[in-house]
Amino acid sequence: MIPFKNYTGLNQEEMAIYLGITRSQWSMFAVGKRKLPIDATKKLNDLLHYLQNNNMLKDKSKFFESENKKLKIELKRKLLDLEVLYIQTEKKVNGLYTIRQQIVTALSTIAFLKIQEHNDSNLNKMIEMRINKSLEKNSLNSLLYYQQKKQNIENEMIFIKQIINGELKNGEL
Repeated sequence: MIPFKNYTGLNQEEMAIYLGITRSQWSMFAVGKRKLPIDATKKLNDLLHYLQNNNMLKDKSKFFESENKKLKIELKRKLLDLEVLYIQTEKKVNGLYTIRQQIVTALSTIAFLKIQEHNDSNLNKMIEMRINKSLEKNSLNSLLYYQQKKQNIENEMIFIKQIINGELKNGEL
């Protein structure tokens, strides 16, 4: 037996209140173990008759079209936000690459400075401290975090574009 909720959209408690009966009376009726009082039967009949003849329920596609249009508008806004975030994250990744390349170059420079005849150990220590601080702040872990973030944003953008373009079937959402 198909649940009445499929026909009315009301749960058992709501149906019982509408019909003026207890939830247990409605539950017993719904499974075929009890009849409804005459007033409740009339109310149920009127409701089902209305729903059967109501144009909105006959033409559900208009409801879903409207919902889809609203969703597409929201998704297009979300896509714009994601595109901005993607560009910002890409800049962060590129900046980290640049800084990490500078660190490698600085490590080579400090190695050179250490073997020089007129070696300034204070300068070397200062450079090494800056390099270590920069390595902590711009670690490989940080780079991987932003690369993953960039990939996640890209995946979300692809998914949203597929929805907007109608490339996904309802079952895939």
